[in-house]
Amino acid sequence: MYPAPSHLKNIVKNSDHSIRTKVFKEYGEYTTVFCLDLSVSQLKANWLEEYESIGGVLMVKNHANIKTLIFDSSKHGYNGQFDLEEPPNNKTMKEISLTGSLSEKTLILAFQYGGDEKDYAEENNSEFPEDYFDWFSVYELVNGKLLKVYEYECA
Repeated sequence: MYPAPSHLKNIVKNSDHSIRTKVFKEYGEYTTVFCLDLSVSQLKANWLEEYESIGGVLMVKNHANIKTLIFDSSKHGYNGQFDLEEPPNNKTMKEISLTGSLSEKTLILAFQYGGDEKDYAEENNSEFPEDYFDWFSVYELVNGKLLKVYEYECA
């Protein structure tokens, strides 16, 4: 369908067929699935105190304590490309529990689309259709099983 969203092109790789098949069963044919190609020791999301839930900012941290932004709802996805979301409050970040071994955590990123992305790309912020995803999900791959650890509606 589409390559990885433009902000992630250098830090993801294609996932294998069996993983894509599992994700397609949940999200359907308009979905792309990638494996995060970074060493991950922690996954953190911003915490929305007023809702007592995680929000639209997601970052990973490696063993050297280097942080990499994976998702910001005010910049990425449909709402971010159309400037429909205010920048989120990032003052409080909360760790999302991962169950994999301490040495290696495998994260799978899934992007679900609505089908009109090529039209959006012709007349809006990004020229890349893959940047207009409607849903963003993160799974941890543990012993061949996908465990959903984050999900955000972007449209």
